Amino acid sequence: MKRLTTALLFTLTVALVSGCDAFGTPKLDVRTFNLEHRSGYEAADLIEPYIFEDREGAPGDMNATMEAITVRESRDNLEKIGRVLEEFDKPIPGIRLRFQLIEADSFQERDPAIADVVDELENLFQFEGYRLLGEAVVPVAGGSRGGQSFSQRFLGVSNPI
Repeated sequence: MKRLTTALLFTLTVALVSGCDAFGTPKLDVRTFNLEHRSGYEAADLIEPYIFEDREGAPGDMNATMEAITVRESRDNLEKIGRVLEEFDKPIPGIRLRFQLIEADSFQERDPAIADVVDELENLFQFEGYRLLGEAVVPVAGGSRGGQSFSQRFLGVSNPI
């Protein structure tokens, strides 16, 4: 009887130290990971393999919002998920799209606003001159959750929209 009690206490101690309950089921913690540059929905797709939803007795779980993801999982898995999300939640570089509406005709003077493309236009087309009729610049912020701005210029007059 004394041996059985000692063995049972040893098993219980090992289970508790290893992060499991007395029946070998892992102890689960809940942690919310706030994201600055990516959405929680994107992160949920990324960390889904780390969530053991089919574990008997203690299934893992997660819920995502736009700014965060909450995970119920073992401490070891939460640490792995934290490292993955730390690497994933990096700023996405933004870009600017510039659209130019160029009029082709028999203009004698070169328009300085399109000086960098006139030579290529002359190689492609047979017009005598080109001028900038209008342009639009659309900044696309990578990973932005806010609205995008748009500005345009038509016949030399700026008109932010």
